[in-house]
Amino acid sequence: MRRSGFQWVLPFVPTIVLLVGWLVQPFGRTGTILFFLGSLLSLGFGIACAHLLRNRMESVAAAERIRRISSIKRHDWMNHIQVLMGYLMMKKEDRLKAYMQKLVERAGHERNLSESRYAPLSASLLILDDRFKDWEIEWNVPKAIRFSEVAAEKKLFQLLETLFQFLEAKGEAEKGYGKLQISLVQNDPWVHVKINWQLDELPFRIAETDEKTLKNKLQRWQAKMETLSGRNGMEVACCLSRQE
Repeated sequence: MRRSGFQWVLPFVPTIVLLVGWLVQPFGRTGTILFFLGSLLSLGFGIACAHLLRNRMESVAAAERIRRISSIKRHDWMNHIQVLMGYLMMKKEDRLKAYMQKLVERAGHERNLSESRYAPLSASLLILDDRFKDWEIEWNVPKAIRFSEVAAEKKLFQLLETLFQFLEAKGEAEKGYGKLQISLVQNDPWVHVKINWQLDELPFRIAETDEKTLKNKLQRWQAKMETLSGRNGMEVACCLSRQE
């Protein structure tokens, strides 16, 4: 932590030195002008260096996340292979076919999630398993996510991010995790998002205060939200067209 903080301060050390020198310099007006110009130049240099440092740290963090997700995916597929090999050795063809069909459906959903022309939307959905590590996520995406306007897909990304942030905060507060079912049905320019969850132990319900807060946030996109029966989920409908 200290090293990271020092990295952010280091680009601005020349500016700090020049500002201190400005206060104690004995050269009068000429010194004031020179130190002022030097401070401006060093400040610009510091900002540029800090920007490069941020980009480098973000690149490293993104690479680390990709490596972690790849490791998780590899581990998952090894588990699937072991299950399939087990069914094959036990000659349980019915279970083998059912399990393979489940994998095919999962691959189909992932393909549909990746079809968006707005890359951040596809990326955020494909790595949702990593974001919600303690949840078992089930997708229902009947067709590829693609709208007539890229702006609509960007709006969908922002809308989903609001919902996912709510789930993250609620899950941490309740300390309860289980199965998360997400259905995403599109009818350009409309999208219908249905999210419901099943917990192993603790009840996870949308309180009326949470519902009001979330609805206020969703008003930014003129989205309509309704809680499901039992208050263990939500359904959101939104028109992603610019005209509405």
